[in-house]
Amino acid sequence: MRLQHLSAIVADDQRSSREIAAEILKATGMRDIRHADDGGEAYKLVCERAPDFLILDLEMPYDGVKTLRQIRT
Repeated sequence: MRLQHLSAIVADDQRSSREIAAEILKATGMRDIRHADDGGEAYKLVCERAPDFLILDLEMPYDGVKTLRQIRT
């Protein structure tokens, strides 16, 4: 599967987890991968340009559940 035309945001407070997820997405051919340290930053990135994929850690300082609710609203 080639995903070169799709975009993603990976939000996790653990840098190593963000990098692992990004590497997996890159292996599928995806080129547009943005990173966020927490849900607040992820929300800002979504507002700037909505991604095709959003990977959110549930247990961050500004958690993924709160961020997802905010995005859906």
